[in-house]
Amino acid sequence: MYNIFMPTSIHIPRELLAAVERRAKELKVSRNRFIVSVLENEFRRRTDWSESFQKRLGGLAADGDAFAAELEAVVQTRRSKRPVQF
Repeated sequence: MYNIFMPTSIHIPRELLAAVERRAKELKVSRNRFIVSVLENEFRRRTDWSESFQKRLGGLAADGDAFAAELEAVVQTRRSKRPVQF
């Protein structure tokens, strides 16, 4: 994705760094390449959705409790077994 690299310094908790090193070794890539790849994937994933779609999702989240209750009621009416208590 990028071909100009800028040196930087970041502070990572020891346990996380150990996990990064293990995963990079499993994938047979450098620690740097692994971190760059993870960051690229995160930004690609986060920017795939349009701003208008994200706003619509935000509106759904506001009604999330009501939606969950409605969904639970529909599921309960269609179950062939004894209702499950949540």
